[in-house]
Amino acid sequence: HQSGCEIHHINPVSNGGKDVFENCILLCPNHHKEADLGIISKSLLFSYVLKDKEEIIEQNKIKRMCEAMNLLNLQVK
Repeated sequence: HQSGCEIHHINPVSNGGKDVFENCILLCPNHHKEADLGIISKSLLFSYVLKDKEEIIEQNKIKRMCEAMNLLNLQVK
């Protein structure tokens, strides 16, 4: 088994896939090879990307809310 992480394009750039967040996922070398061979389905990989994107959006919303609350607290003082 190899260690480390690799970026996998779910739809390969060589086949017209885009180099964008929604088409990329970070995989260990072993899972990257399985994804390349089709052992791990594209639909499963896309479901993880969507979940990660939704979590990032939610974290950013929370961060912006906290920043706004801190700004309001500073203005009140």
